[in-house]
Amino acid sequence: MSASIFVKTLVSSILYKTGLTSALFKKYKSQRRYVLTYHRVMTKKRAETLGVQCGMYVTPFTFERHIKFLKENFCICPVNRILEPGKDMNKYGTCAITFDDGWSDFYEFASPILKKYSIPVTNFLPTGLIGTDNHLWFDEVAAIVKSEYILKPPSYTDTLNEEQEIALGLLAYTGSKDLRLEKIISSLKSFSNKKIRSILKYMIEYSDSTINLPIPSFLSWEQVKELKNGGNFYFGSHTNNHEILTNVSPDVIKQELEFSKELLEKMGVVDEENISFCYPNGNINECIKNLVKTTGYSIAVSTQKGWVSQNTDPYYIERISMHEDISKTKEMFAARMLLLV
Repeated sequence: MSASIFVKTLVSSILYKTGLTSALFKKYKSQRRYVLTYHRVMTKKRAETLGVQCGMYVTPFTFERHIKFLKENFCICPVNRILEPGKDMNKYGTCAITFDDGWSDFYEFASPILKKYSIPVTNFLPTGLIGTDNHLWFDEVAAIVKSEYILKPPSYTDTLNEEQEIALGLLAYTGSKDLRLEKIISSLKSFSNKKIRSILKYMIEYSDSTINLPIPSFLSWEQVKELKNGGNFYFGSHTNNHEILTNVSPDVIKQELEFSKELLEKMGVVDEENISFCYPNGNINECIKNLVKTTGYSIAVSTQKGWVSQNTDPYYIERISMHEDISKTKEMFAARMLLLV
């Protein structure tokens, strides 16, 4: 355990045991609503095997602990109803649970727990990837970093193109695996998917890596429909190809928004009058926000840390991210919801 996590664990425990956590929830009950963000639910062993970043998952044990706490203390609603009035009747108020990316482990590990406690949840799907054998590029980057590669640069270094130079630069990063992975992913997020794929091709070549990731990474449409038909499972758009929208042209943005919405409607897994949207990586500007609105989405969530209030912009709903190292105890989870850790 790092020193930072130790301090957060200690502070969270003190706040909870002294009653300060409960007092703060009650104080802001009518002023704040909470939208929680999850990505993946999986065992620690699987996360380590796949090279999944610590900030991308919680274990099934931790997730069930979260759900028990929420069930006991909050009114839980789908995220597309989080702005509706009159829900703050429970002990601590109202919250919504969201998942990003439509991973297959949602079906395996998260859905049984959510069914057990009859909890509504919204999963934002990159619709063009659902039901395919494709992977998100950052999973492939994780596989490269995990492979303990030895850099093998080309002999023709005087004729490198831009993507080749970027690939070599990323592979040359130093530090721990976690630090290198974080730095590489952060660097690549400034490019379009097309350019990232080109860079990734050279990264694989120059690291002599073999990408062996489990298939499928994503939910199938059959699983999505099964969950939807079972009740309490809601779905929204995370674009069509998980494209970071600030890195592409307005025409591509429009295609990503329209194709995704149309496919969700075609598959019959959304209420066509109330479809929610999630900005990939949280990247947004006024042009993107306006396109989301005019495409016909009812609300949109961001990755900006914060709570929902009566002044919240429905196309820029703030959320609170949950992952294993900062929320594995009940005390830490509660403190995280209050943004104290």
